[in-house]
Amino acid sequence: MITRPHVILQVSFLLLAWSIIGCGSLPNGRGWGQDATLTPGWGRISQAAWNAAASPATWGPAAGALAFQVGSADRNLAMWAMDHTPLYGSQENAAHASDIISNVISAAYVGTALATPSGEEPDEWALSKAKGFAVGYSAVAINSQLTGLLKDETARTRPNGQDTQSFPSNHASKTGVYATLADRNVENMAVPEEVVIASRIFLVTLITGVSWARVEAGSHYPSDVLAGVAMGHFIGAFINDAFLGIEKSSPIAPIIGPSQGGVLIGITIQY
Repeated sequence: MITRPHVILQVSFLLLAWSIIGCGSLPNGRGWGQDATLTPGWGRISQAAWNAAASPATWGPAAGALAFQVGSADRNLAMWAMDHTPLYGSQENAAHASDIISNVISAAYVGTALATPSGEEPDEWALSKAKGFAVGYSAVAINSQLTGLLKDETARTRPNGQDTQSFPSNHASKTGVYATLADRNVENMAVPEEVVIASRIFLVTLITGVSWARVEAGSHYPSDVLAGVAMGHFIGAFINDAFLGIEKSSPIAPIIGPSQGGVLIGITIQY
């Protein structure tokens, strides 16, 4: 059984967060969650949407999901993985592993959110954390609702024939959201760039483990999990960057505004 390592990992994330509990402030002097808002303005919303859509973590898996629609690649790989279960050994183990790894990633989000700097005073810290978590869990809820809607609308039969809830993968989209939010949180900590990169590699490894586990379990086709990861990352990145109130610059930004006799649409590139 791998339940004990699962619990140890979750507790480790929370203990780590407690040991470096997020006192102090961000480089701009504000705290994580302190500037969270329901009215960020069109400029921030459009920039966040652009950044989320242009991220390789969004279009990469989405392109992969489309590529699997060529010929019978999607079905062939799903059937092979379900029959051979090369990584997890059985469909039951794969299903169990996907639940465990998914919970570890959600714990990573909570731990990193607690570790971000949110002020020195207890009341200020608590309010900032509450606002920050409200943004994060809003992304999780929106992702869950959209995933359920797409499952109902597409009604794709799972590889194992269990039901018609195959597309997209809920496990993959949920871990995509949590991993994206956790990655954003690590970026906001006073840690070396090497730590940020190592954390990112670790999260990507966990997402890959969950996604492949769902395929081995016979619950999803490869395109289901790739689409789920893409959607989860987009929603997590968009909601976080638009509503958390922390500046995230981009070298490429959209321009949408009125012009003489019409609407101006273009991009700006900083260099």
